[in-house]
Amino acid sequence: MMRLLVLLGALFACMSSPSPLPSRSAQIHVERGVTYVLSAVAEADGPARGAYDIEVRRQGAAGSSVARQSGAFELLDAGTRTLSTQSVSAAPGDHIVVSLTVTWADGQISRDALDETVGDAPAR
Repeated sequence: MMRLLVLLGALFACMSSPSPLPSRSAQIHVERGVTYVLSAVAEADGPARGAYDIEVRRQGAAGSSVARQSGAFELLDAGTRTLSTQSVSAAPGDHIVVSLTVTWADGQISRDALDETVGDAPAR
């Protein structure tokens, strides 16, 4: 009888639903104009920490540029945090490519990207 109770207990323990993964994201916020203002933002539903890497590329008639920034961050509570803000001069026809990668402390990876030509992009 004792074995049966132990087996039933183990069976019920295996049937319980797994813990849900935390909700986290990485986002690129864009303010468009003569200068593009690009913000890398991390969001989590609870305390979290990690590292980020953002790369901004611009190609146009006036030449090209590449800017890369990385660092570590910590969210003490649920919410959002701006990790980096970069400004890029932009003229009609310039091509802008931005990639953001956030690697959370538990190994989860969040990504966002922007790839557009200045002058023909909808507001984001």
